[in-house]
Amino acid sequence: MTDEGKMLKKGAIFGALFFAFSLIILSGELSAKVRKHGAKLVVQKKNGEQIKGELIAVKENALLFLEDGTGLDLNLNIEVIRSIKILNKPRIAENASLGLFLGAGLGALFGSGSVSAPSG
Repeated sequence: MTDEGKMLKKGAIFGALFFAFSLIILSGELSAKVRKHGAKLVVQKKNGEQIKGELIAVKENALLFLEDGTGLDLNLNIEVIRSIKILNKPRIAENASLGLFLGAGLGALFGSGSVSAPSG
């Protein structure tokens, strides 16, 4: 086997190990026990009651809401809501950018290992 072939094989092994290690490290976000839905909200109802939780869905005349503490799904009619305060937004953009950079890095790593010098 030539020196170039050995280098390509080492690069492929390194890339595969790096990819496997990355999957293991980043899989902490994928736990089935954690239910992540959407933005954390504080809803102030017209009767003065305040509810904290996560937004699950928005319907035409209601919000589907997961209440903190009890874990109950609430269907809140829009007519009984005075105000909604958003505490934090979902981190989809951050996770997507992480995936983009990881994919680009692996593509560059594997792409650079497959380029050979022109013979001539």
